Amino acid sequence: MGLRTKISLLGTAVLAALALTVYLGLIATMQPAFDDLEDRSSRVDLARAQHNLEGQLESLSRFSFDWSTWDEAYEYMQGTNPDFPPDNIEPLTLAGLDINWLALYDQYGQLAAGLYIDLSTGDPHPVPLSTLRFDERALTRLKQHDSETSEILGMIDSGVGPLIVSSRPITQADSTGPILGTMIFGRLIDDARLAEMSRDAEVNASLTRIEQGRYSTGLRDQFGEISQTVTALVRFTSVELHDVLGRQIASLQVQSPREISALGANTTMSTLLILLVVGGITIVLAALIIGAVIVAPTRKLQQVLARIEENNDTSVRIRLGRNDEIGDLARSIDSMLGRLDDLKQQSIEQSFKAGMAEVAAGLLHNVRNALMPAINNVAMAREAMIRRSDDNLSLAFDEIGASGTDTERRKKLLKFVASSHERSVQKRAEAIDYLANVLDQLDQAAEAVKAQEKFANPKPVFEHVKLGEVLDISLGVIPADVMTGVEVIIGTEARGIRVSVHRVPLMQVIGNVLMNAVDSILETGSSVGRISIDARRVDGGSKVALTIKDDGAGMSMDKLERLFERDFTTKEGVRGLGLHWSANALSGMGATISASSDGPGHGAEFRILLQATKPGTMANG
Repeated sequence: MGLRTKISLLGTAVLAALALTVYLGLIATMQPAFDDLEDRSSRVDLARAQHNLEGQLESLSRFSFDWSTWDEAYEYMQGTNPDFPPDNIEPLTLAGLDINWLALYDQYGQLAAGLYIDLSTGDPHPVPLSTLRFDERALTRLKQHDSETSEILGMIDSGVGPLIVSSRPITQADSTGPILGTMIFGRLIDDARLAEMSRDAEVNASLTRIEQGRYSTGLRDQFGEISQTVTALVRFTSVELHDVLGRQIASLQVQSPREISALGANTTMSTLLILLVVGGITIVLAALIIGAVIVAPTRKLQQVLARIEENNDTSVRIRLGRNDEIGDLARSIDSMLGRLDDLKQQSIEQSFKAGMAEVAAGLLHNVRNALMPAINNVAMAREAMIRRSDDNLSLAFDEIGASGTDTERRKKLLKFVASSHERSVQKRAEAIDYLANVLDQLDQAAEAVKAQEKFANPKPVFEHVKLGEVLDISLGVIPADVMTGVEVIIGTEARGIRVSVHRVPLMQVIGNVLMNAVDSILETGSSVGRISIDARRVDGGSKVALTIKDDGAGMSMDKLERLFERDFTTKEGVRGLGLHWSANALSGMGATISASSDGPGHGAEFRILLQATKPGTMANG
């Protein structure tokens, strides 16, 4: 068995053992890490769905607080405002609040007024409904309030699906009693609502009702235990949903494709494949290089020595023509052979046959002893010769340049050189490709482990609109006869800038501020005035500051401090809900509003801070 074959077999065995070790190591370390990352990712998905549901509860809580402390509702429960239900509890109002159910119960738990609508169609239904089968114990719990500031926030089973509810006592505007009843807001978690939640939270969520739920250890807690079910393709993560009595009524489930585990498995197999390919190529190249730079010249040395031994011809020379350790060895042997030949000639000339024979025998013995360590030295030096280029190219170039080389021979030599060059380029390109593949795999295993990853709290769906379009529509609230005397100037940047908002509420807010500006101008006693509107990016471009400035009557500092409070107004005969509502509406879209004035007679400026649309995002509308 030759040296090249032995090295190839040894390299193959080492590669196989290394591949098996790496595979087992990856399976034992990398795959569990990917599984753990996938588990955490699925729990984060579930947490986003939970946060979305909590956000729904928080919005109901705000609505119920504003309505339960509404003087008109209190007057209705006193019996002095019979027009409250037809004026306020109607389908458009519930649709605007994005709720399905609004009910008022008196102090004795009897229904005083109520309405249920199907948000998908807008169809109203009287209350009580035969389709809604509330658990009487849960409904009774919603009517129990031991103080004017109490609130019951949670879920109940409506018979057609879980209903998130907020229940508060009906009190006066300052949250004082006596309590005249209970006001309940309800929002049905139906398929449409669940689909909206899934889009907002960027998850695939589903809901399973439970007819006979068990009681949890943590009563009054909306969420219970978290469980998981794992299949080959999907990981299901679920959390129990409890009603206001602590009973499980449904299960919120998030489906997460097992992409991370699949990525781990693919990474393991890709790493193993790359190792095998690179290792195989390395073994082949090593065998070829060893054959070219070590085995071939060593075989030539063996052939020369065999001929010397066979013919006793010390005039033979190796003449490898190499400038490396093997060439040095060949030259040393040639020099040694030359000296042997000289000794041989001297022995013949002196006719000391017997003595010369003894000398020759001793000399040959010494040569044999010197060749053995020399061969070992050749084997030890092979690693230093691996990078040596093929000597055949040098011979080919020499022969091409020779004047005696015929045309056909020169064509063959040129074809050989081109072929050698092609193989060299190909091997180099393959090496670059494999190294690039290695770098690619190292990069995907990091980006997830950052999902990655929001919560943000879940947010409602925003529209990306041009601010100028919203301003043009909002200007329609100013009466035409007033517009003849009021000059409205909109800055160029304000028209082109884009914001991420709820379009309709923003138009209502801007219209409200514009009407206040017009009223402030008229309050000066003049029908002529100016309203300046401008906008610019702030906070590194993430926000847009919209300013609306008038030259009207202005305000004192004490009025500015209370300007956005509920029921506060600077106008006679007005309830003062406009700016309070505007502040709440802007808060719901992550925006703020503030006002400033240099004092009475110096006008006022309103500043609305909106979310800027990220560059590259298409505008809606």
